[in-house]
Amino acid sequence: MQRHERFVEFVTALDELLRFEPAGSGGISFDGEWFTAVNARMVGVPAQTPRMPLVVAANGPKGLAMVAERADGWVTTGRDGVVGDEWWAGVAELGGRLDDALAAQGRESIDRYLSLDSGGILALESVGAWEDAVGRASALGFTDVIYHWPRAEGVYAGSEEVLFEVASRLTR
Repeated sequence: MQRHERFVEFVTALDELLRFEPAGSGGISFDGEWFTAVNARMVGVPAQTPRMPLVVAANGPKGLAMVAERADGWVTTGRDGVVGDEWWAGVAELGGRLDDALAAQGRESIDRYLSLDSGGILALESVGAWEDAVGRASALGFTDVIYHWPRAEGVYAGSEEVLFEVASRLTR
């Protein structure tokens, strides 16, 4: 419970800081239970109005509610401890929960980011595997995918050659 409350406090303060600096205020002050800012300042005005997009990662019900209330985008890694089709089913379920949370806030949609290297798949194993993963993410309503730079082995295993081929196809 405390971890979530800290997270909400941080995101709320960050959202305020990124939105504006009251004219003549000398900065934004915030005194919360876990975080404090005294005359924190932005340098210049935000490049976008009301602020740069705020993208928040969350999977639990309270986190998804906060995403629906405050964020411009949502990041998920899917459910922990599952892989393959079970992971994809969990990702679809989380997307449905976000849809419900957005509807409760009177919002229709936000950008959605899926970390492809979280579901036990090797999306950069081949161009076909990459296209399959991106296609599945798109079918579930994700606007963007995230993948770490490929390593020779381990959780981020993949081929740099496949990455370069995928990237070259995107720039054509």
